[in-house]
Amino acid sequence: MLRYVAADEPIPTRVLRLVDILRGRGDLEEQMQGVCEVAPRLAARLGMSRQVGQALRCRLERWDGRGPQGLRGDEIPLIARITHICMVLVRFYQSEGREAAEEAARRKRGTVFDPEVVDGFLRASRSDLFWAGLSAPDLWDTILELEPESPARSIGEERIEDVALVFADFAELKTAHKAGHARSTADIAGAVAEKMGLPQSSVSMIRRAALVHDIGEVGIPGRILVKEGALEEWEVEQVRLHPHYTERILSRVPALLPVATIAGAHHEWVNGQGYHRGLSGSRIPVGARILALADAFQELVEGRPGHPGVDTDEALGTLSEETGSRFDPECCEALSQVTGVTIPKASLRREWPAGLTDREVDVLRVAATGLTKRRMARHLTISEKTVGTHLEHIYGKIGSSSRAAAVLFAMEQGLLTDPALAWSRSSTP
Repeated sequence: MLRYVAADEPIPTRVLRLVDILRGRGDLEEQMQGVCEVAPRLAARLGMSRQVGQALRCRLERWDGRGPQGLRGDEIPLIARITHICMVLVRFYQSEGREAAEEAARRKRGTVFDPEVVDGFLRASRSDLFWAGLSAPDLWDTILELEPESPARSIGEERIEDVALVFADFAELKTAHKAGHARSTADIAGAVAEKMGLPQSSVSMIRRAALVHDIGEVGIPGRILVKEGALEEWEVEQVRLHPHYTERILSRVPALLPVATIAGAHHEWVNGQGYHRGLSGSRIPVGARILALADAFQELVEGRPGHPGVDTDEALGTLSEETGSRFDPECCEALSQVTGVTIPKASLRREWPAGLTDREVDVLRVAATGLTKRRMARHLTISEKTVGTHLEHIYGKIGSSSRAAAVLFAMEQGLLTDPALAWSRSSTP
């Protein structure tokens, strides 16, 4: 921390940043536990083996037993021990070079890293070819060629949407207030596409694009995505890059090229003033025009930091003001016809997964917005201690020990998009 935190900032700024990190140590530990719980769950949804999932669960464990789960020595799967050292040392190599990576391995031998794995790394590192491969321009293709045959290597058409859902959930875990956004946007976009009479194959493609349209946000600093108030000019430019990143990520998968084209254009305006290419009119794929509208509608209903959500009628009114400039009139007309179906009023549902109670579902939904326990207590008009008790009960019922894993469970079960719930993000401070 002394070496890297706010390294280019003045001393007072560095000290404040260090203090903030130390104050949030408990949160950091929970975040690490969340990483260990979420990763294997997503891997299982992608069809990866139990061994891969176990390695992901243990990938932050330390040889000396001081990791998130307290596993020590040979209790940690060998795959995880190898993955851990590679994950850490590649950062040293990228920032400071070969000698720094080798020195870090020696320094952490027997504490963070398995001594035998360190020795294996140091033997391999003597070869210049070992290091040359890390900076090769075709590294991505090389890695794919090395992948062994397995059931997870390729999937059929019937599983593409399942994979898109994994991508969506993964991306949204980075930004608490957007949890469940992609699923809701996909439902709206699909309904609009059907109302416009598009063929089912196109409807499916648009739904998939809606699920992954914001995956490029993984390349945007989290503090910008959750910032309240106006963004600075350079921050706006960062945010405007996310559809470009989305398109680049998806374009790596040949089967997702049509999805990439739609998702990458979801911030284009029909008058040509959008981003990231400045397309206009019919040059914007119809799927992207539908997605742009569905995304904007859902953002208005959900709200974001510093901007409470609004009801359906107000959202439609706001969008109508930009019809013909930002949004396609035909798409807007279809949205106005389907919103009553897409977002029905709350019903009287009382049965929840894992035996959760109505109150626990309310608590879980508020927790998914990223509020602290103190702010959750204020919002729910209960004590902070009671919030903690509810969370403990929720974690016990769903088999998790971190908020990240609980939020993922809520997304998977549709608890954040289910219109039967009478809780709205628009009421969250």
